[in-house]
Amino acid sequence: MLASTARHQFARTWGSEGFGVGNRHAEVHDAGHETMDRAAWQNAISRDWRVLKVAPSRHRSDIGLATEALKQTGMALEHFPPDAKEDRGLVLRAVQQCGGSLRYASPDLQQDREVVMQAVTQNGMALQFAGSDLREDPTVVKAAIQQNGMALSFCTHKIRSDKRFVLPAVSQCGMAVRFATTDLKEDKEVVRAAMRQNVLSLQLIPGHIRDDTNLILEAITIKGNAMQFASQRLRADRDFVLRAVERNVWALGSAALTLRSDREFIHECMKRNNMALEFAIPEIREDESFLLEAVQRDSSRLLCNYLRGLRNDWRSDSPLAGAQGRPEICWQGNYQLRSSSSLPTIGELKSPGSTFRSQQQYNSTSPSLAFLKSRQGEVQQRPNSLASHGRMVGFN
Repeated sequence: MLASTARHQFARTWGSEGFGVGNRHAEVHDAGHETMDRAAWQNAISRDWRVLKVAPSRHRSDIGLATEALKQTGMALEHFPPDAKEDRGLVLRAVQQCGGSLRYASPDLQQDREVVMQAVTQNGMALQFAGSDLREDPTVVKAAIQQNGMALSFCTHKIRSDKRFVLPAVSQCGMAVRFATTDLKEDKEVVRAAMRQNVLSLQLIPGHIRDDTNLILEAITIKGNAMQFASQRLRADRDFVLRAVERNVWALGSAALTLRSDREFIHECMKRNNMALEFAIPEIREDESFLLEAVQRDSSRLLCNYLRGLRNDWRSDSPLAGAQGRPEICWQGNYQLRSSSSLPTIGELKSPGSTFRSQQQYNSTSPSLAFLKSRQGEVQQRPNSLASHGRMVGFN
């Protein structure tokens, strides 16, 4: 009954939705909760640590009750009385469980090296609550950025200009390169470390660095849409884009519009990967004469079946059938021809052992999903292009 009274008082103070809802600073005037004994408060706190907020000061100062709240979360330190926040043992226990609770420790303990080390080891972002001197301590900073590279944002300019700290930070979280000094953003080793962890970090790199051919090709190998961060010169360079398509056909999607509007260039790209057609402008992608020209240039079963899948055209006399005529496909990435009667099921495609489980693997050696589904009668209509939906089809 007494425990219910405490929980009722908690709800009245915090709101029915729990933590942070309602007036957090409302005074407690319910005389009922004042009559609760220690055992009742302990029972209530063991169910929900936030009840500690409305407990009388004599109970909030009780080390035993405080410890009960800490069993659930270190953030309970927020509701400890000032003298308890100076208790090194309690604060150590809190930051070991939740590094962010360092913000509620006393100023003296925020300057305590051991306490801060425990906090940043659990959560690197707790570095922001450490004393100014400790934010320059190499050991503390190293522990923080190894746990979370974004902790670099709370370091001093001296630390953010030191490659010994920036390199491990961006290796842990590529986006942390945002907080490196300008000269380190131009350092190729730092840029590559950030890029390998997160290709999106390229957008934070100075423009002249993103004009480096080898750097961008390496990024495209990791993720095709990294082409969007390349310089305008590279995205309009025919030779460079062709090299990029060889590595990852998705790169063509971010190439210059002038290239994606060039019929001859699209043909060249399709020699490297048939899927390049997906990134041509609609006028090319949906042009029957262009598709027929592509078949005349390359009448392989793979290309013919791919184009027929895009058009949902499986007529035996289809002009897209090419010289082969038979709906056979390349499967399992080994160029083994299989007849339509032995095509894999969609379930096989999605099975753990399937070769084709990602968009990166959906390349010139894989069958069109439209083809597979149409052969099983699973689809009635097929849009002219996967790219007309603004995305590719993956198997995950």
